[in-house]
Amino acid sequence: MKKPLFVVLFTAGVCVAAVPTAWLVLSALGKGSPGLVALTVTAVIGIGGGALIGARVWEDRQVLRQRAAQENQED
Repeated sequence: MKKPLFVVLFTAGVCVAAVPTAWLVLSALGKGSPGLVALTVTAVIGIGGGALIGARVWEDRQVLRQRAAQENQED
C-alpha cells in the first residue's frame, strides 16, 4: 500500500468515527439535533487530524519495518 492511499483511508476512518460521535455528544448536551455547522467543523478537524496522524503512523511503521529488516540481517 502506498503512503497517500494509507493516509486517505486513515483519514476516512477518523471522520467516520468522529462525526457520529460528535453528533451523539452534541445531541446529549443540547436540546435538539446539532447543526450542520458543528458537524462540518468536526469533519474538518477530523480530516486535518486524520491526515497528520495517518502520515505519522505510516512513518513509524516504516521505521519499525526497517529495524526488523536490520535485525534479521544481523542474525
